[in-house]
Amino acid sequence: MNIFKTLASGSGSINEPNVSAFLGYLLNPKEDHGLGDTFLRKFLKPLLEQNDNLEDMRDRNLSIRSNFEMEVLLEQAFPNDGVKKEVVDIVILCYKKESQQGQFLAENIIKEKQKGDGNPKHIFLIENKIQDSSTEQEQLERQFKQTVEKLDKMGITNSENLVSVIFVTPEGKKSKEEFENFKKTNNSCCRLLWHTEKGDSISKFIKDIINEASKPIDAYCKYTLQAFLEFIESDFKSTIKEELEAKKDYQLEWEDDSKKWLKVNADKLLSAIKEIDNTNAKDYELGFAKDYISIRRKGQRIYSLWLNKKPKFSLEINLVKNENKQNIVDLLRKENIEESKSKDYFQINSFENVLVQSPDILKKIHELRFELNQ
Repeated sequence: MNIFKTLASGSGSINEPNVSAFLGYLLNPKEDHGLGDTFLRKFLKPLLEQNDNLEDMRDRNLSIRSNFEMEVLLEQAFPNDGVKKEVVDIVILCYKKESQQGQFLAENIIKEKQKGDGNPKHIFLIENKIQDSSTEQEQLERQFKQTVEKLDKMGITNSENLVSVIFVTPEGKKSKEEFENFKKTNNSCCRLLWHTEKGDSISKFIKDIINEASKPIDAYCKYTLQAFLEFIESDFKSTIKEELEAKKDYQLEWEDDSKKWLKVNADKLLSAIKEIDNTNAKDYELGFAKDYISIRRKGQRIYSLWLNKKPKFSLEINLVKNENKQNIVDLLRKENIEESKSKDYFQINSFENVLVQSPDILKKIHELRFELNQ
C-alpha cells in the first residue's frame, strides 16, 4: 500500500499545499523523522554552491546542535500596504549562533538571549509546484519583491542579498520559463526538479538517503520515504488516476491497424447486447486491457474478446457470482457449439464463425444468463 497514492484517491485529494507540508516536514531538522539535517543539506546544496555569501554554510552541520538555527515555516507572506499579498509555500529563516563549543559556551548563550537572536543570516523562499500548468507568470518576482520591501521597512539592511529563491517544480515549459525570467535579474536562485533522470532532484535526494548504508534510518521513516518517492515518480497521481490512464493507453493501442479489427467486432457485440437489453443499455461498456477487450455490465466483466489470427477471435463468457453454469453448458450443446471451460469462464474459439452459423447465439446466451425474458 502507498499511503500517498491512496489518500490522493479520495475526494479531498493530495494537493500542492499537502505536498509542500510534507516537504517542509522533511526540511525541518527539529521534526521527528529522524533524518536530522540530512535532507535539508542536500536540498540547499545546489544554491549554497553558487552563492558566495553563503560559503560558510556549505558542507556544514545545520542540525539543532549546529551554529545555525533553522526555522521552517509554511505558507508565509510579507505583505505591504495596498498590494495583494503573495504567499510563499515554505520559508526557511536561518539565524547564525555563537560557537557551540568551548569553555565560554554558557556565557555566549546568555549574551545571545539578552540581545535577542538579531537579524536572520539568510531567508530561503521556496515555491512548490507539482503540476507545470499551475505555474503563475512573474510569481517568483512578486514574492521576492514583497519580501525585500518588507525587510527594508523592518530596518534590515542589504535585504536583497539576504533572500534566495528555490523553485521546486516538475519538468515543464511554463515553470522553466518562469524561472529563467526571474533568474535574469536575480542571481541567488535555483530550480529543483521533483524528478529527472539526470542531475539533482528531490527524488534523487530521497533515493540517496534511503540507500546510504552508513546512516541507517528508522524502518517506518524509510517506508514513508519510499512511498513518497513512488508518489513523486508517478507525477503525484493517485492509484485510481494511474489505473484510468493505463486503461486509456490500452484503448489507444487497440486503435492500431494490427488490432483495430478486434475493436470493431467488440463495438458490434456491445451494440448487439445493448439492443438485447435495451432498458439497461447504459449499464454496458467496453473495457480495454493489454491482451483483450472486455464487455462490462455495471463495471463487471461479463465477456472478453481475445485476439487470434485475423479475423479469428475467441469469446470468453466470464461468469458472475451465483451464475448457473449448467444452463450455459446445455445451451451450447444444443447449438452444437464447442467450448472449453474452467471454474470462472467458458471460452468459445473462432466465435466469428459461430456468429455466421448461429446469428442469434449471443442473444440466446445473454438472455439466458441475465434472465431477460423472465
